[in-house]
Amino acid sequence: VQRVPILAQFNGEVDGEEVSYRIITISQGGMGVTENFDLKIGDEVEGQISSPHFFQNLNVKAEVIYSGQDGYIGFKFTQIADESKAAIIEYVKKFGRSSGQST
Repeated sequence: VQRVPILAQFNGEVDGEEVSYRIITISQGGMGVTENFDLKIGDEVEGQISSPHFFQNLNVKAEVIYSGQDGYIGFKFTQIADESKAAIIEYVKKFGRSSGQST
């Protein structure tokens, strides 16, 4: 599944604590955040993705499947509405076309 760069924000909760992360990559299956040293593989988050690329906030639940030494965290979406997934797919397609990458 193609992951593409994005400027977006995740605001939500981990274990009842409020969190805010900067999203730097996204795909229909998940997202990647940066500058995060608190999460470990298996941790779950619930909240909203907001970005100027989406006309509304996207509600998601996600699980950490990758944790890098450099603070990069990879999430897999475990719950996402069809319309939210459609908005992400649309963005990925558009980005893939505009950057000249093959999909």
